Amino acid sequence: MGFPKSLLRWDNEHTFIEHICQVYRSAGCSRLILVVHPQVQGAVANLIQKCSLMGHYLIRNDRPDLGRYYSLLLGFSCVLKDQPCFISNTDNPFVTPNLIRQLLPPASFRGWISPINENRSGHPVLLSYEVIKELMQRGYKPGMSLQQALTDFENQKIEVDDPSIHININTKEDYQRYFDSQQ
Repeated sequence: MGFPKSLLRWDNEHTFIEHICQVYRSAGCSRLILVVHPQVQGAVANLIQKCSLMGHYLIRNDRPDLGRYYSLLLGFSCVLKDQPCFISNTDNPFVTPNLIRQLLPPASFRGWISPINENRSGHPVLLSYEVIKELMQRGYKPGMSLQQALTDFENQKIEVDDPSIHININTKEDYQRYFDSQQ
C-alpha cells in the first residue's frame, strides 16, 4: 500500500489505530495491546499518549518478516490470566462497540469466537485465555497462520448483521472506495 495502515485517516481527526482503540474502550475493554511495526512505533506511541491510553501496552515487533502469527504471540504475552482477547486488524477498522459486545462469551467459554455474516466469517475474533495459553505453549512455528493454529479449538460462530466484518483495506483503491468520499 505504501503507507502504514494503522496511520491511515479514519476521519479528519483520527487515524485507523485511534479509531479502533476508541471503539474498544467505549465497548468496555480496559486493556489494549498494540503490536506494531518498528516504522510506526514512535507515531503510535504519540497517539497513545494523545488519546489517554496510558496503561495499555505497545509492543514493538522487530521481526515483522516472521508474519502475523509471530506478532500475535508477542501480544499474547501481555494478556491477563483468565481474560479473553480480541484480535483486531488495523486493515479492518470498521469494528463497532455493538459488534464487540455481541461477541462477548459466557464465562465458561474455552474456545474462540468469530462473527459470521452471509455465511462468511470476519473480524474481529475473540480467543479465550485457554486458547491463548495453549498457543503460547506451542510457540512460534514458521509459516503457521492463526487460522491453522485455531483448528484444534472449538469455534463458536455468532451471526451478526454487519457486512463490514469482511472489509479489509489492503490497497489504495480499497481505501479510496471507503474513505475518499468522507475526506
